[in-house]
Amino acid sequence: MEDITMMDANQPDKQSNIHPILNTYATIILPNLFNLARPTHLSFPEQLGPNVLPMPSVAPEITSSLATVHLRAIECINNFLLIMVDNVEDKWWFTQHREDAKQAWAFLFELGGQVTGKGIGEPGQENRAKILDALIGCLWTLTRGLEGNVPVTGDQIHSLIGCYELGVYNTMRVKIIGTLGVIARRQNAINDNKLIGTFLLNILSSLKNDLASPECVIEVLNAIYDIYADKDFDYDEPVFVQGGYLPLLESMTKSIDKRTSRDLRLRADEAYENLIAFIKYKKDERHN
Repeated sequence: MEDITMMDANQPDKQSNIHPILNTYATIILPNLFNLARPTHLSFPEQLGPNVLPMPSVAPEITSSLATVHLRAIECINNFLLIMVDNVEDKWWFTQHREDAKQAWAFLFELGGQVTGKGIGEPGQENRAKILDALIGCLWTLTRGLEGNVPVTGDQIHSLIGCYELGVYNTMRVKIIGTLGVIARRQNAINDNKLIGTFLLNILSSLKNDLASPECVIEVLNAIYDIYADKDFDYDEPVFVQGGYLPLLESMTKSIDKRTSRDLRLRADEAYENLIAFIKYKKDERHN
């Protein structure tokens, strides 16, 4: 993996003069954080296969320290991205440094593959899981900033879905749902939307068997409301309507309503009410 460099580092624009501190962070500090996030051959214990304890590291203290450095660097990257999305006017970095944001997406996805290696669920590989969780948080924030310009590939969507199924942490699953929910809103990507929509409905279907956490259910519902909010979206007719999503969602209301989990009832009241309203809205939408 080559060092990541910010493409606009030597090309200041008018907006850079308005945000000199942020520009310094974006063009000087951020590339170094990406470099610190890159694992070395000593960053993790060797992966020997499922249910096989790894051999002790030749330098366990160094291995532990390197993993901590990678994790902290990724957390700093995500803090920067969150500020760019939520607190800076017009999402400055994502508009003025869009190619850098796209480059960051590719880098972080490649980094995720390196961190995952042969898997994150084996004994002794807890740091891999923690770092992957943080990486997916960065990807989620990037999708929110890039919106329809996310340079995602079909293979990457499949990788995120596979990561959900193998997820060690519930927080990781929620972040994956959020990331895919934003990706699914792109126009001119009907097949991607269908793939993600099917994935989201499968999570809701698993609610009947008590396999989906309350947090995941809420995130799925909120994603569906945003993805299929308008009949004029190019994927709404071929995916939502022709795919029979509405009757499937109607059947889900009974499953959600009959849940005995107090946690879900307390935290999902608003999402449940929104589901009822969303179903009514989609029924009426094409008759107006």
